[in-house]
Amino acid sequence: MLKRIQWLACSALIGLVFHGAGAAAQQAAVAPAPTTTEAPATAPASAPASAPASAPASAPTATADTAATAPTAATAEDNLPARRTVLLVPAEFEVSQMSAGGVTEPAPDMTATARANIDGTLQKLFSDHGVYRGVSMPALSTEEAAVLREHAELFKLLALDTNQMLNTWSKAWTRGTDRKAYTIGSGLKFLAERTGADYAVFVNGGQVTQTGGSVFLQFMAAGLGYAMPGGGTFLTFGIVDLHDGSVDWFDVRLGAEMFGMTGTDMRNAGTADQVLRSLFGKYPRSPLINDEPAPAAPVATASSGH
Repeated sequence: MLKRIQWLACSALIGLVFHGAGAAAQQAAVAPAPTTTEAPATAPASAPASAPASAPASAPTATADTAATAPTAATAEDNLPARRTVLLVPAEFEVSQMSAGGVTEPAPDMTATARANIDGTLQKLFSDHGVYRGVSMPALSTEEAAVLREHAELFKLLALDTNQMLNTWSKAWTRGTDRKAYTIGSGLKFLAERTGADYAVFVNGGQVTQTGGSVFLQFMAAGLGYAMPGGGTFLTFGIVDLHDGSVDWFDVRLGAEMFGMTGTDMRNAGTADQVLRSLFGKYPRSPLINDEPAPAAPVATASSGH
């Protein structure tokens, strides 16, 4: 599976290289006062006896009016969309370096930096999002971590395959496609049961950076009229239903690196933030799911709480 993912990513990258409510409550509280002044006008003799009775009567009236206005504020809040709980899965993102000879080698320190940038952006993105509320990943056993990794890789493969097929104008993939057509299976249901989250966010991919020797050789080749592939980035970003594995939304970003320059360097915190926000800024619309909006978030009402 990993070889298949690497082949897809490389082919895609090479292709790119070449182509006022409080005031109203107070007025309601004092409104009964004028009504008590009319009673003495009709029966002055009974004023002393009626005054004590009218004073207590005004207090319950104000309380009733205040209680009557309370449901209005509660109803306004209840009409806001309920936020979906989404599990923030740590990014599966690998960075490697390409030498002048075209050999790529893993870069662990760069990988750790890129992953930290991605995870940090996801924390910020889903802390103030209007639809989703992010929760952190709980501790997992070795077996559970392996299951999560398998599903993360499956999602990556699904996203890259779909992106390639749609970009090659495959009619079989562009007709009658909806979210239920994309699934990674229900193997992550245990995470929904443990965390209370209904969805999980996956950000997977990789980046190939150029060494100084690779950049120099690319300049030399360009001077001789030859095009030499450089590095690049592929990124898959999606939200998956933890109960049945169906994909609620996803998109892909591919970026080339030429002469050591790229606009998708995930090692840079600012760039990582911009790339992820740009991708998710299109939510709920996704060009990879027949450009159809995702189902509207459920609306919490007073009756739904009973």
